[in-house]
Amino acid sequence: MQEGMAPLPATTPKTCCARESGRLDGGPRRQIWNPAHASTDFRGILGVVSSFVQLSTPNLTLLPFDAQTARAVVNGDLSSLSPAEGWPHEDTVDGLSGAVKYGWPAGWMVMLEGKIIGDCGTHGPANSDGVIEIGYGLAAPFRGRGFGTELVGAASQWLLGQPDVRAVIATTLVANVASRRVLEKNAFVLSGFDDEGQAVYRLSAPSGGWSPSHDGTP
Repeated sequence: MQEGMAPLPATTPKTCCARESGRLDGGPRRQIWNPAHASTDFRGILGVVSSFVQLSTPNLTLLPFDAQTARAVVNGDLSSLSPAEGWPHEDTVDGLSGAVKYGWPAGWMVMLEGKIIGDCGTHGPANSDGVIEIGYGLAAPFRGRGFGTELVGAASQWLLGQPDVRAVIATTLVANVASRRVLEKNAFVLSGFDDEGQAVYRLSAPSGGWSPSHDGTP
């Protein structure tokens, strides 16, 4: 880890992310979080988002997964949902599996005109410094249309309003120019590189505190 780089929340080993190599798609991969790999400080109430709320952007609705829906998606059952073409995308099940297995909130479905076009969540609770990592993904037909910028803005600003969350980070491949632009448009700043050479971006809470600009209260 390079000097000054934000510490990363605990996650499972990167072997769960083998398909990430060479990706040039919609954003940082959602990963499974396994509390067995976290320190005791990460397992309690510190920095854990106990539930997600519905958020709105000019074009999107971020609708929280409930446990039953997340479990159904992991099991391949979409009968109660209205997925758009290409969703679930290649990382959706990986992102939801940890939440289903360990019983913690699964994040949001990203909705456009009543259809699910993507998903967004965190890689685990905030660490002891109040840093939490986000991951998100969009179905292929909906990438490059500004929706990633909207969903990252809504999710990251809401997370910064939660107790014990002082900064939001995201990691992405250096070559993933589209994903890096999404983060930069939302005021994320490059803070370093992880041990696999991926770019780590950070958005810190403003010193004056966070004021909500989307539906839902922290």
